[in-house]
Amino acid sequence: MPAFTLTQKIASNLILTIVIAIALIGSVLVWLATEADRQAADATQRMIRGGLEQNLDALKRHVNDYAFWEDAWAATNENNQEWLNGNVGSGVLESKTVTAIAIVGVDGSIKYKWQGEIATGGVLDYFMPNVIGQVQESLKGGVARPEEAKAFYWRIENSVFAFSAQRLSPGSETTIAASASRDYVVFANELSSSDALSLGSPFLINDLAIKPANIQNQRADGRISFNLTNPQNLVIAELNWTPPQPGTNLLKAVAAPVAFALFVMLLSGSWTTWRAHTLAKQLQQEKQAAMIVSQTDIQTGLPNRVGFNDFIDNVNVRELALEGAFVLWQIDLNNFKSINDSLGHKFGDELINLVSEVLRTATPANAYIARTGSNEFLVVGLGLELVRNAAAVASRFVSKLSGGLVVNNHNVDISVAVCYAFATSKAPLPEDVVLRAGLAMHEAKSTRLVGIMPYNQALESALIENQSIEAILRRAISENGFRVHYQPIFNAHSGKMDHAEALVRLTPELSSNIGPDKFIAVAEKTGLIQEIGLIVLKQVVRDAASFPGLKIGVNVSPVQLLNSNFVETAADVVNKAGLQPSQIAFELTEGVLIHSPELARRQLQALKQHGFDLYLDDFGSGFSSIGYLKQFPFDALKIDRSVVQAAFETRQGQASLVAISSLANAMNISVFAEGVENQTHFDLLTNLGCRWLQGWHIGKAVAANELKATIEAFILSHRSTNILRSKAAEMRVKLPEDYELQLGGTDQTKLVG
Repeated sequence: MPAFTLTQKIASNLILTIVIAIALIGSVLVWLATEADRQAADATQRMIRGGLEQNLDALKRHVNDYAFWEDAWAATNENNQEWLNGNVGSGVLESKTVTAIAIVGVDGSIKYKWQGEIATGGVLDYFMPNVIGQVQESLKGGVARPEEAKAFYWRIENSVFAFSAQRLSPGSETTIAASASRDYVVFANELSSSDALSLGSPFLINDLAIKPANIQNQRADGRISFNLTNPQNLVIAELNWTPPQPGTNLLKAVAAPVAFALFVMLLSGSWTTWRAHTLAKQLQQEKQAAMIVSQTDIQTGLPNRVGFNDFIDNVNVRELALEGAFVLWQIDLNNFKSINDSLGHKFGDELINLVSEVLRTATPANAYIARTGSNEFLVVGLGLELVRNAAAVASRFVSKLSGGLVVNNHNVDISVAVCYAFATSKAPLPEDVVLRAGLAMHEAKSTRLVGIMPYNQALESALIENQSIEAILRRAISENGFRVHYQPIFNAHSGKMDHAEALVRLTPELSSNIGPDKFIAVAEKTGLIQEIGLIVLKQVVRDAASFPGLKIGVNVSPVQLLNSNFVETAADVVNKAGLQPSQIAFELTEGVLIHSPELARRQLQALKQHGFDLYLDDFGSGFSSIGYLKQFPFDALKIDRSVVQAAFETRQGQASLVAISSLANAMNISVFAEGVENQTHFDLLTNLGCRWLQGWHIGKAVAANELKATIEAFILSHRSTNILRSKAAEMRVKLPEDYELQLGGTDQTKLVG
């Protein structure tokens, strides 16, 4: 993105942010002011309503003072006008809060009446029939108690009055029920404009006004009101006032400071925009430099894996791949690690630099080259011509790199593997081609290829097969799909079966055609061997309880042995089963000893400390270094079947077997021979000093419940063979001189016939 465009985006975003911030701040301030004003208006309404209620409560308390007065009750019943005027009437005349008072009979007639100094009309004007009727209705059916006093607002012409009423009683504690002979005390108080002002004054409302409902109210904007109703819920008056406006006042107070702050913000934003323009250019330059660094191999200057991925993600490159004009070569240096280890990493770096220069000269002009690993290079060719010449280009890579390269006056003989793949209809994307070239290289590495290997469909088929096997293994782990079989091992010295090797199998329900030779390799690659190995070991310790005195060999994968938790886990499983560790022998191949000797030594020593025996398996099939027998604490070695078979093919092979057996015996290491297929094998290996023999002649691998029968069958057969030999000797039947070297052996039953 150009720096100017980036600056524009930054500036526009900044300006937009400032505008939004200003609008947001203004909106929040206005909302806060409005909300504060609303809450203040609501509060004044509640206070005014409360004041009106308090006015009625005060009037009810006042009427109770006169209603529950025994002397007044008696004077009323005795028609003592003089007493009533001197005690009740005089109180009204002196009152500043009561307009008029009357004693009303049950028939609605006014027996006595008094009018205070503040009254503006006659008493009868206040106590109109509809008022008396409302009093009678409100007190109907009640009893003479203070809490039964009633009060309400009523409109008379253009004035609003507050009335309160209570039954006249001889005392405040009376519970005399209402009767037709009971009289009422009624107070009336006019709610004038001055009263309204007094009502609002405690709440800091200085312009509270009251207007009868039938008068057109002309209110200024900003005033609020609520309606005053009578007991029939009819509107009799309206109270209105100007509410306090704390929010508006605060907004006016902070307007100037806020405006100044926003102005400063605007200035700051302008400066920041200018600064952003400068920084954007610098950022763009740094970004481009960082991108170059992140996509470049520092050592060779070639693109690295990140740069390569970015290249194949290019739209034009992907379009060419869809058109089939895309080819990829993958070049790996063989044994580069050993060069690093023997000559040093600095030398290795210089060798890589030289290789990269050679590849640059050998790569076509319109091709792309990258270093994607320590000793891995990828070359992309675009165009149909390069696709057609892919094999020739691969040959050029091999010829340029094979043979001697001179690094610091030191001749280095290196070899390379070159694999290549094309974009096709089934693999139309660059990443598909990378995957295919990788499959070819994986195959080349596993077969130690030196030279060229193009991708072929069989490689992908192998991948699919491995994925299928992996799925089956995962299912077997979750569904208990493994079975452990045991192959007996015969002790030629004692004539007993005192050993057996545990071999894992898949159940027929999961797979009947996938053997350990296939699924063990997949399990090691995927890491599933850890779980499978634990399943096998647990089953072995369970079965071993049924075969006391039988030592069982359990195969251990290098992946398992190099797991730091393996030793403790194995010991825990055996101990929990109550089994002696000496009844278990772990068998492992020499591969782990080659690749991780120090770690292997520590693990093996730990196993020995726990009491396990250790066997070196398949001895003679690989490097077969005698040094392993000295460096590692092995109790026995198992001679591979290929060595055993060679002993029956040539005298040299026989000599090799004898040498191995003699060396092991000299080092006090027990010798097991695998691949004992017939009696001839059995006899020769016994004569050569191999103590333990294993193979189909002894017995095939069987389930635990069949092992005993298999052992007994061989012991019986072995004894029968010895009996036949004894009879042959008695009858002086001469056996062939080369009996031990014959491949098929001799049918013993024919020698005594």
